[in-house]
Amino acid sequence: MDLLGLRVLREVARCGSISAAADALDYTQPAISRQLAALERSAGRPLVERTARGTRLTRPGEVLLRRAEAVLTELEGARADLDSLGDDEERPLRILGFQTAIASFVPDAIGALRRRIPDVGVELRLGEARVGDAALRGDRLDVALTNATTWTFPDARVHPLREDPMWCVLPAGHRLAGRDEVAFEALREEPFVLTSTTLCADRELVLDACAAHGFVPRVAAHCDDPNTTQGLVAAGVGVAALPEMGLPALRDDVVLRPFAHPLKRRVVALVPRDAPARPARDALLEELATTAGAWRSPVVPVGPGESAGVGGSSGVGGSAGVDRSSGARPGSGAARTTAASQRRTQTAVTPVRSYQADSGSPVIRS
Repeated sequence: MDLLGLRVLREVARCGSISAAADALDYTQPAISRQLAALERSAGRPLVERTARGTRLTRPGEVLLRRAEAVLTELEGARADLDSLGDDEERPLRILGFQTAIASFVPDAIGALRRRIPDVGVELRLGEARVGDAALRGDRLDVALTNATTWTFPDARVHPLREDPMWCVLPAGHRLAGRDEVAFEALREEPFVLTSTTLCADRELVLDACAAHGFVPRVAAHCDDPNTTQGLVAAGVGVAALPEMGLPALRDDVVLRPFAHPLKRRVVALVPRDAPARPARDALLEELATTAGAWRSPVVPVGPGESAGVGGSSGVGGSAGVDRSSGARPGSGAARTTAASQRRTQTAVTPVRSYQADSGSPVIRS
């Protein structure tokens, strides 16, 4: 039995499916299946079973998982002990962030931090905070960003950063495209494009909103990339709900509409509850709160009295609205041009090296 196989078993148990475990570890599904098959050959027993609801452990799998958790926890603790031998203030800040956070406000926050503390190093990992839960417990992460606020993180302190509004994405010419806002009831008969990973809180928001309005959405396609989702919507595959942070650009053949009942995801930063004080981490949290609250998509229209683009007049929890006084439709060329012209230049840390971490998550070091 090798360590990677044990890690795979642990993630399958946590995530409930092979596809979600593959997302969490940044591997392909066939690679995860091969690792499980090799582990089952070593164990001499079936360790997982596939059901209509996903993948679950067999009784032998549960027994092995208990031992695997102990082994992996000890190894993670050993690494943390070795890391702690160095000067804590000299080691890089270790940040875990989900896709749309890293693509939106996180580069600004790191740039501002580097201006405050020029010598600080940063390791930026792409992944979901649920994946980093054990890393938070082991003090192997300084900050984890998540929108999975329905989950609990008992070993972390939670720092609210932003309420990120979700937008209805429709094909140009759709029967609802001319409305000022879209009610979920009007989407009852529409096919949907949803994210595929069960680790994504956006998916749960949409499913819960549909359930609250008395229906289960008919899923036409699954896609985890916001840009590709726009393409699927434009092609008429289905409608979608995308967060503002996932809208750095907008295709000409789709339109945005706000939901009649605003749908927002809550973005927070997690830090290890019992971690020793570290001034650089405190400074990073301040910059994350500032940039997250100020970030605005250049293609999303804003309400009267607000400014478009990054640095708009809204703090943490602000959301974009529809500017009916300007006459610009959400997603129209005029709205995008106006927003883009007011957007300030973003400063991002230039990555100097990237590699695959032991966990399989991509890392950018600066």
